[in-house]
Amino acid sequence: MLPPTEHPGVFGQHPNADIASQITETRTLFDTLLSLQPQIPALIDYEGTSSLLQDNSSPLNVVLLQEIQRYNSLLDTIMYGL
Repeated sequence: MLPPTEHPGVFGQHPNADIASQITETRTLFDTLLSLQPQIPALIDYEGTSSLLQDNSSPLNVVLLQEIQRYNSLLDTIMYGL
């Protein structure tokens, strides 16, 4: 039948020490929860990549540019809807 937590007075601390501890634990909890939220990456710079590859139009580079367009389109849909 012991209490689930000890009161600060048992350790010679001011009662506000318990409140401060709870505030700190709550902030830590919410900071952790916010850091776990999914984050959407930025769009890939299609124009910059295209200008870098303009001298080399190999099939691999063509596919790369197509995939950048598709990726950016997908991110637009996720961020702003249809």
